[in-house]
Amino acid sequence: TLLITKEALFDTLRKVFPNADAVIKEGKFAFTNSNVKKLLLIKLWIDCDIPLIIMGETGVGKTFLIKYFAELSKL
Repeated sequence: TLLITKEALFDTLRKVFPNADAVIKEGKFAFTNSNVKKLLLIKLWIDCDIPLIIMGETGVGKTFLIKYFAELSKL
């Protein structure tokens, strides 16, 4: 897989989420290629009114991901 630099990930988030700089500086989230892709896909699905189900084992970070997404989106 193609790995992207951390700064490129942050640049992408800044383009999509209006509150990205303030939220990124808090340092609560591990920015990996996979996590950024998930955040961007969630944004796309919400913008397109596509239903979304987030599934996974207990403790893998589903709730945290959505809370973090809400902070990024200023929801």
